[in-house]
Amino acid sequence: MPRRRGATAPSLLSEPATFDLAPGEVLALVGVNGAGKSTPGAHLLRALAPPGR
Repeated sequence: MPRRRGATAPSLLSEPATFDLAPGEVLALVGVNGAGKSTPGAHLLRALAPPGR
């Protein structure tokens, strides 16, 4: 179904997401530019950062 001119695509993720990975498993986030793929990685890095910084 074609989109109307000027219409934006709906967001596919409207609630918080969780990821469960076992040792050795890999997670890939795939999406268009500006979709927020790097945001979960940035949050994960802050969660794993040593305390006190």
